[in-house]
Amino acid sequence: TPAAPSPPSTTRPSLHHYPFPTDYADHFESPFCAYQDLEPYLVWLCRALGKQQNKPSLHIYDPYYCQGAVVGLLGRLGFSHVTNKMRDFYADVAAKQVPKHDVLVTNPPYSGEHKEKALRFCLASNKPFCLLLPNYVANKAYYLDAIASLPENQRPFYLVPAQKYEYAHPEGTGHESSPFFSVWFCHPGPLSREEKKNPLVPWLEQAAKKSNPPTWRLVLSVEGLRSTGATPSWKRPNNKRRKKMKMMAAAGGGKG
Repeated sequence: TPAAPSPPSTTRPSLHHYPFPTDYADHFESPFCAYQDLEPYLVWLCRALGKQQNKPSLHIYDPYYCQGAVVGLLGRLGFSHVTNKMRDFYADVAAKQVPKHDVLVTNPPYSGEHKEKALRFCLASNKPFCLLLPNYVANKAYYLDAIASLPENQRPFYLVPAQKYEYAHPEGTGHESSPFFSVWFCHPGPLSREEKKNPLVPWLEQAAKKSNPPTWRLVLSVEGLRSTGATPSWKRPNNKRRKKMKMMAAAGGGKG
């Protein structure tokens, strides 16, 4: 699924003739380890939704198409019902043609307003979702405003990787290391975290302990992200301000 750890090359041609506008810098596939970290939550969803066939019967929808790698990666984990097609997500939303699904799982494009649009769609859909986003999103006004009206126990929770996820462009371009530290922003939709038969928090806490050392940890609030250093405690400057800071640093011979 698209992300954006790449050179500022918005004028470069995309890999396909997509039937919708794209940015070359958004075409980065998520690594397999990111889906491995998400697997325990998806398994919990299978149980909470009463899926008789467990993983194969959980319908996962990724609305952003890159090269379709998400289908194979989730398939390796046993999730064989995955929809990820080369379609204009926003046109489908407008036409009310979004596929029926149990959970939306995506790493949306990091450029423009894609992150905000994906979040708004997910919250309005009242379905479980998992968005792989840069950690600084937790400090964005649009994010904090979007979750402010939710009851405390119905706000998103976060799966924080122990190591930074690295993304790969299909053409082998981009930074040697991703400039973003990404976090899974997750929400169970109408399902309760305190489901009687299988409460979510103990399930995830136990799952995190199964690998030694753990590859991810569960954080339940934005305040928790800040206190543990999983997300900055300061607001990220906008693009214009960041560009100016870089120019000033270069001129003064200092670090950015």
